[in-house]
Amino acid sequence: DGKLIFPTAYPMTATASAATVKKTVAESCSEQSKAESPVLEVFVASYCPYGSQMQVILANVVAGVPDLAKNIRVRYMGQVSNGTIYSMHGSTEAAENLRQICIREEQPDAYWKYVSCFLNSKSSPECVTATGIDVTKLTSCTADPAKGITYAEEDFSRSASYGATDSPTLVLNGKKVSEFNFGGRNPDAIKTLLCCGFSNQPGSCATHLSNVSVSASQGSC
Repeated sequence: DGKLIFPTAYPMTATASAATVKKTVAESCSEQSKAESPVLEVFVASYCPYGSQMQVILANVVAGVPDLAKNIRVRYMGQVSNGTIYSMHGSTEAAENLRQICIREEQPDAYWKYVSCFLNSKSSPECVTATGIDVTKLTSCTADPAKGITYAEEDFSRSASYGATDSPTLVLNGKKVSEFNFGGRNPDAIKTLLCCGFSNQPGSCATHLSNVSVSASQGSC
């Protein structure tokens, strides 16, 4: 009737271009840079549902394949201004990011115990007690700019260098990588992704973990 114009036609029989074809896990794996001892850096914000989702997955990887714990480095997103740490979800998240950073740096054996507890309860005091955190050492770290803030600034600097704006952002051996090329957000996919960074994969990489996607809590990042 002359009232509508359709300026573009979309062919229904055309094949997908090479750029839109999804790569196989093997192809994605072969493209990753290799190292004798690879490092998977995962940038998160502690109150981001998707960041927490990834931390749950990483905790499951560490529980299922303990040998890989040394190859995983959780880092935090934020910024420091005038000696104060800021984060995308406000001061509560900023404080928790700093707390987890201090535990990671100064009480590493307790890091995954604490994080696993916190992901379930969201109660830091409860988890500090339950996981045997040295409170004096933790308080000293969070209160001393030469410790806590210095550690945090390194995380934030690395986040900026990779252009990490999403929580989570994954970086394997210094290069950003998507978990969705390896099967998505589930423990087996993340294990596979990390193992693709080895020059020679250890036998533990053959361990099969859950390939069921972990759900994210409600909220925004």
